[in-house]
Amino acid sequence: MHIFLIMDFDQNLLLVASNIVALHGGRIGILSEGEGRGSTFIVDIPINHKSIPSSDVKTSSLLREEPSAEVRILTSSLFSKCNLVVLSKATSSLDAVEALKRKRILIVDDASTNRKIVRRMLQNKFHIIEEAENGQEAVDKYLHALEEGNPYAVIMMDYQMPIMNGLDATKIIKSFDNPPIVVGVTGNGLQGDIDVFMESGADIVMIKPINIDEFVAYVAKH
Repeated sequence: MHIFLIMDFDQNLLLVASNIVALHGGRIGILSEGEGRGSTFIVDIPINHKSIPSSDVKTSSLLREEPSAEVRILTSSLFSKCNLVVLSKATSSLDAVEALKRKRILIVDDASTNRKIVRRMLQNKFHIIEEAENGQEAVDKYLHALEEGNPYAVIMMDYQMPIMNGLDATKIIKSFDNPPIVVGVTGNGLQGDIDVFMESGADIVMIKPINIDEFVAYVAKH
């Protein structure tokens, strides 16, 4: 489902909006003609078409699935400031989801909020979802999983973290035989940073906020 909205955003509200949309498995895009000209924010959220009324609507009642209390509060505050219009129906990715259910993933990010959001987005899609808050912990958990004979199939690795960053952790993990898929994640879209991440061994690099559909599709194919 595509939702178009025009709002008066500051940076904090944009971050809140991005987190809310991510919790629903969606993404936010922006169109702008320059400073002082205003911006159009495009929200793309997957939704069960059965919950969409036959006519266009302009209320947040489209989100029929009950969110958590904190998300419900934030959603109410945010969506009270905008008009929503349904433009198209969602498409299913059941085949990709089924493939993921056989995999074990490690989410590596120093921000607990980011880990929580990603974990919720991937809930019921992976067999086991685990977390690490820095590169060193990721390496330690990877080695422990190897010793157990139940290694990770996928590691979502943040770029900048304390103790050990994602680049160094990726290099170590990729030095072993039959390493897992490493999806590099960064908030910086500079090509130089992406190239460095790839050179460290990342299989692909995605820019925050992550497009969960692209992530699911990539992992399912590998």
